[in-house]
Amino acid sequence: MKAKVLALLALILFLAGCGVNSSPSREEAVLAPEVKAPNLDLKAKAAGLMDPQTGEVLWEKNAHMRHYPASMTKLMTMMVAMDMVEKGQARLEEPVQTSERAESFGGSEVFLEAGETFSLEEMLIAIAVASANDAAVAVAEHLAGSEAAFVELMNAKAQELGLKNTHFSNCHGLHDEHNYTSPYDMALIARYALRYPKIKEWCSIKQYTFRQNPLTILDNTNKMLYWYPGTDGFKTGYVDASGYNLVSTVEREG
Repeated sequence: MKAKVLALLALILFLAGCGVNSSPSREEAVLAPEVKAPNLDLKAKAAGLMDPQTGEVLWEKNAHMRHYPASMTKLMTMMVAMDMVEKGQARLEEPVQTSERAESFGGSEVFLEAGETFSLEEMLIAIAVASANDAAVAVAEHLAGSEAAFVELMNAKAQELGLKNTHFSNCHGLHDEHNYTSPYDMALIARYALRYPKIKEWCSIKQYTFRQNPLTILDNTNKMLYWYPGTDGFKTGYVDASGYNLVSTVEREG
């Protein structure tokens, strides 16, 4: 165990006291035996620690419990986008135009205006750094024709990865009872995301100048980048129904 914690780790936390009565219950989830480590007590509703080089679960607490992921949803959004780039169905330098619908999304945003255009990579950086809902919708519409069609791709990827307690209803993570995942599933998503160095590169950017006029500087929502040594990804999430969520990667000494 001591040697393994020096390897690349994926971590997801659902902090305590943040659930709602309407969240999918533990009984509804597909459960597996829980791996327990002594002397590790997290004030979290559910959590998991995985070595993504092997997929071995190093520690977990209610790791198969379903809960709302909030903006952690966007890690799957970025993954599906990069799958399409890898397959030659999209290019990072191609322009993405903002629709009126994408402009309408509030919450975390970069204040896109209808008709405003950025490259696909710039939009994905806005998603990774600022957790931009408007950019997520713009990317989904651009790549699949509509957000609904893009969400179908997200769920197809979840099925491909064998996720048992995950379903997506949107590409941004704003609250919907049918948008849920689990710590274990989220760790598997993170493990897959590591195949794309670009995603980790974007998610590790602490500050990014998105546009010059008006000047728009984005600060990363993942504060672990600043205070937890070795942190290099991936996404935070928060809505009232979910509480504070995190899926993160950490690398130390190789």
